[in-house]
Amino acid sequence: INTGTLTWSVASGELPTGLSIDPNTGEISGTATSFGVSTFTIQVSNGNCSASQSLSIEVICPSDIMINPTTLTDAIQGGVYSQTLTQTGINTGTITWEVISGELPTGLSLNQSTGEISGIATSFGVSTFTVEVSNANCGATQSLSIEVICPSSIIFEPIDLPDASVGQPYEVILS
Repeated sequence: INTGTLTWSVASGELPTGLSIDPNTGEISGTATSFGVSTFTIQVSNGNCSASQSLSIEVICPSDIMINPTTLTDAIQGGVYSQTLTQTGINTGTITWEVISGELPTGLSLNQSTGEISGIATSFGVSTFTVEVSNANCGATQSLSIEVICPSSIIFEPIDLPDASVGQPYEVILS
């Protein structure tokens, strides 16, 4: 069709939810909000002549879903721990977090809706685990680890010990 004003439309089927066609330019644009394959027929007309073409668009998961941070801070045994995981790339649906392999250190847990790892670590050592962030259709995983370490400042009491006398019993209880 080389003459006249062209008008573009969807003759049958539907574009993916969130996308539309500009009737003047034929541009399909928008932000897709549902997953799957949409099949439709596009028609172009100049008022006298028309043509149509069957097309389809598959709405897929973004390839750039990321979980951050990729390195977690150490936990201090007996101390309060809190670190929140974040994601980029999933922009629709209810987002959930889950440990899919390995285990968090004893005493820590992952909040499935906020991505916060929190609690009081009770055991020592390195715990390696894999977390997954997902909505109903898309997800990503990240291998992480947390090392539970000793507190940096252990205080002994009493700080000053009393003098001992020769030949006399001596007793002081340290804590």
